[in-house]
Amino acid sequence: MKDSEMIALLLARKEEALDAVRKQYSGTVRGILRKMLQDAGDVEECENDVLLAVWNSIPPQRPQCFGAYVSSLARRTAIDRVRYN
Repeated sequence: MKDSEMIALLLARKEEALDAVRKQYSGTVRGILRKMLQDAGDVEECENDVLLAVWNSIPPQRPQCFGAYVSSLARRTAIDRVRYN
């Protein structure tokens, strides 16, 4: 599925958009999280937090580069978890 299609589904508030985002970007998100977090449980929980952040931020956001947007959410989520721990 193309990024524009995923964004359209998110804008329409269709839950299958989250499945598409997970399928497309799970490897990237997990890679970012694994580099920053030591605990596998933290990685899994933060991956879910990233999906929630995507769901909550689109709309109103309409990112031009969806992959970079998801990656930045993953980095921010990991940084927040490191600070929390």
